[in-house]
Amino acid sequence: MGAHAVAPQKTTTETLKPGRMGEGAPPVPGIYLMKDGRERILYVGKAKSLRQRVRSYFTPSVEHGPRICSMVKQVASVDYVVTDNDVEALILESNYIKRHKPKYNVIFRDDKHYPYLRFTTHEPYPRLEIVRGVKRDGASYFGPYVSAKSIRRTLRLIHKIFPLRQCVEPIDGKRERPCLEYQMKRCIAPCVEYCSKEDYDRLVEEVTLFLRGRDRDLLKGLLAKMESASEDLRYEEAAKYRDQVRAVERVVERQRIISTGLEDQDVVGLHRFGNKARVQVFFVRGGKILGDRGFDLRYDAGEESGELLASFLKQYYSRGTFIPPEILLDGQIPERELIEAWLSSQRGGRVELQVPQRGKKAHLLRMARENARFFLENPLDAGPPTKDLLEELREVLRLRETPKRIEAFDISNIQGQDAVGAMVVFLDGRPRKEEYRHYIIQREGPPDDYAMMEEVLDRRFRRAIQEGGPWPQLVLVDGGKGQLQVALRVLEKLGIAYIPVLALAKGENRRGRNDLVYLPEVSGPVPLLPDSPVRYLLQRVRDETHRFAITFHRKRRGRAQLRSLLDEIPGIGPARRASLLRYFGSVEQIRGAEVETLAGIPHMTQTLAHAVKDQLGGI
Repeated sequence: MGAHAVAPQKTTTETLKPGRMGEGAPPVPGIYLMKDGRERILYVGKAKSLRQRVRSYFTPSVEHGPRICSMVKQVASVDYVVTDNDVEALILESNYIKRHKPKYNVIFRDDKHYPYLRFTTHEPYPRLEIVRGVKRDGASYFGPYVSAKSIRRTLRLIHKIFPLRQCVEPIDGKRERPCLEYQMKRCIAPCVEYCSKEDYDRLVEEVTLFLRGRDRDLLKGLLAKMESASEDLRYEEAAKYRDQVRAVERVVERQRIISTGLEDQDVVGLHRFGNKARVQVFFVRGGKILGDRGFDLRYDAGEESGELLASFLKQYYSRGTFIPPEILLDGQIPERELIEAWLSSQRGGRVELQVPQRGKKAHLLRMARENARFFLENPLDAGPPTKDLLEELREVLRLRETPKRIEAFDISNIQGQDAVGAMVVFLDGRPRKEEYRHYIIQREGPPDDYAMMEEVLDRRFRRAIQEGGPWPQLVLVDGGKGQLQVALRVLEKLGIAYIPVLALAKGENRRGRNDLVYLPEVSGPVPLLPDSPVRYLLQRVRDETHRFAITFHRKRRGRAQLRSLLDEIPGIGPARRASLLRYFGSVEQIRGAEVETLAGIPHMTQTLAHAVKDQLGGI
């Protein structure tokens, strides 16, 4: 859905004539380009009447803000491009701003193209692929997705539930046998005609329903197919539909339904902070929030919020971005009807701009606005933190030196099982992932989070003593006063009690704004302002540690469960178990594999492959 091409009728240039600038402009719709003495474009604007609009800049009786006054002083000439109507002028304005990024226009910073799923529905046997941006090529596009990671996760899930073809080779009947994807039940092999065209078309329809968020329709259809197959005694086919239903239901449970109307919406929230502004867009598809993305705006402090939103809409939706039928805005914008008409022409269907004041839509806008506020006022998300932020952290915590290196520790376990510890490192306020470390807890006995934390800290700093560092200027432990006392005891025992320590605990209702900071020799928690950048920094470090710990714990627990199940199978020793773990890694992957696939990996046989499938409940 790229921006429409506009054929301008005429281009003229007017040089500066004091007191008379704008008289040479035609009284028709178009755009104007204000340039300085070196022919650099300072500003691009559009107007219903070019003459009237440009003259207003140079009329002494008209009051302008600081930004416009500064710009007008630099203008040496103005170029005019005439268009047929207002909508064409708006499109042309967006294209020029995007291309030239003029100094005095509102520009949002985002150097990424959105990832989309491209479904080649214009081909006889469609397949899915990840692309950047949308084109008018007959394919179906779904997105945008928040990140490449999220879209790859979605693609893997679809291929697991729906056996679409993944190859790019032509379906011409020349292939003699299917590939490994068929053996793993991830493709129904149209390349060798193992399925009919009608079967594949039904699969395409199911995937389309899934991607559009029409889960109810999809589940209803799958359940009907499952019951029909069961009644006809086609139990293997019924089991296939049963597994698809369960997989789709698990996905639906994880998605947050915010509307039963199954709408497609973009929710655009705006927050201003000094001379900065941020727009946060929530992507609602099929009544579910599928993701969000933020944009920082470059603008003058005197710019009206409505102008900021209008400028954002024109630039954002001119980039080939998916346009939903409904866009919720955080305030009124100028030329609303014109922008609606332009968006409708871009989409090929009606688009409505709404400014809700109450109800669920207003709640969504508040969420978007709050997210914009959080990220804008958190220096970590705007770029590397400055020395001032770390210096403020030093002052708040009363540290002897600026904490350039922060190390944070957390424990993850379930009732003591598969317990692990984690350490993350922030250097100059940014994650330094190459220095992250995992610790497998070695102690035995009943679950004891304090003892586990003591073990991890002891191992970390004993090694630092042996190797001569590196040494942190601040240690953060996840927890309350108990974890703080453990850390102090370990550092004192090792003779390095001079290293500052703090604990960060979840506050009331476990909400981020109520987190509690505990310091040595302070009886109660240290209060931090709810919107303090220091609090955001500490939370960011703590949350990253928790993420790193729990990810390792889940991986270790899953492999331990699989190893335990394999140990119960006669004939599966260390070598064969290692091969299965290396090739598959999880029970679900082995359950989904054919016996021939299992038998084909090193150290395995056909008999053992059958035993593995029987033990793990493969179908």
